[in-house]
Amino acid sequence: MKKIKHFLPILLVFLMSCGDSEVTPYSKLLVSIVSSYASSNTAAEVTVVTSQNPLNINEIGVVWATKTNPTTADNRESTGGINNLLSYTLKLANVTQGTTYYLRAYYVSQGVTTYSSDEVVFTQNYDPNWSSVPSPVIPPGNYVLSSGGIFSGSGGGIVYYSVNKATNIAKSIFFYPFEDQWGLRYYNSDVSQEFPMRFEPFNAKYIIKTPDKTIFATLRGGGYFKQADGKKFFLKDFRIENVDGYTFSPSYPGTEAVTSSFGIEGNGYILENTSKGKLWRFSLAKNDWTAVNTVPIAKEAKFVSFDIGERAFILPESNDWNDNLDNFYEYLPNTNEWKPMATFKGENRRRGVSFVYNGKLYYGAGQSTKTLKGLRDIWEYNPTTNTWRPFATYPGTGTLNLVTLVINNILYIGFGQQVIPNDNRGEGFTDVSDFWRYTIR
Repeated sequence: MKKIKHFLPILLVFLMSCGDSEVTPYSKLLVSIVSSYASSNTAAEVTVVTSQNPLNINEIGVVWATKTNPTTADNRESTGGINNLLSYTLKLANVTQGTTYYLRAYYVSQGVTTYSSDEVVFTQNYDPNWSSVPSPVIPPGNYVLSSGGIFSGSGGGIVYYSVNKATNIAKSIFFYPFEDQWGLRYYNSDVSQEFPMRFEPFNAKYIIKTPDKTIFATLRGGGYFKQADGKKFFLKDFRIENVDGYTFSPSYPGTEAVTSSFGIEGNGYILENTSKGKLWRFSLAKNDWTAVNTVPIAKEAKFVSFDIGERAFILPESNDWNDNLDNFYEYLPNTNEWKPMATFKGENRRRGVSFVYNGKLYYGAGQSTKTLKGLRDIWEYNPTTNTWRPFATYPGTGTLNLVTLVINNILYIGFGQQVIPNDNRGEGFTDVSDFWRYTIR
């Protein structure tokens, strides 16, 4: 049994030990503890999910003790009146800081209690840097996407898009971080309205700076729209947004492909996520596009991009999940070259989250390419020393395609998807809407 020294959110798939099918009809029901974190020095929260709608289940819960194989005779927290939900958050009281506990999920059906065949081992370790933030209400039948940070007259914030699954029509809602609330997005005199959703748009931040470096702008646009037949219709228009509004610029001339982007001091760069993809530069001064280079690896990949003023980096997440995350590059605009940098030190993953703060890069969470389970570790890269180190552990429910924004020293992170255990090695997904704040110290 593997013990974990720190109190970490863990995704473990539990194969339930089932009895006679006439007594327990869920012979293939799986239960998973997908999130476990300390909410205070003496309390914790655990999120349990099921692999199918728990019809005829009387109770779902978690048991814990300081010894292995806890049962309902030990500490127990449960929820009754199951409403066909897949996810349940349970509050654990009277846990002691620094104490190691053993957790097992369980359910009760027709008077029979069935425990998971494995258990989570953790040490209660409250991290006061994390706190939950109110989440928006997601209408039934919708899912969530977000454009990340924007800049408007009200400062920075996050725009989330509530997207209708049937029509791909979206409505934008703005998060006001200094008020901890959500509302319709207003941009100049325009009110929020519904529009076709853009998937994988490019978004090169901070391409304009005034001499005092107080005003920023964003190069935004591109992406694609899913048509009724499922085919992608690529969009090549874009605009430059800042506190004064926006202006339209020449259409992006690259190929019809998903793209990545970054910005370096007055220029926006768009990188085609293909094995022979080009790197395009948009010059603000000349108001035109130029193909300046090609991708640094000869494989299909999603290029996770980072920009920190005069420096930009990319981390290719290969489309081949057998490939390792062993490529990390800095782009040198003066010489138009790609420079290999230190290899990422964490577990190999895809669909990770990335952000920048105070001249350092951060990458993590996502989905393990080996186990397909969700990961919550976040790593920090220091360009000055060319080194990676562990940074934090995300306590939220989702791990894939998370959304982030950093304002001052506060990281806002959340949304995304959660990996749900099923008979196909954990390859089920569900959208989540919990949202978190982390104080970077």
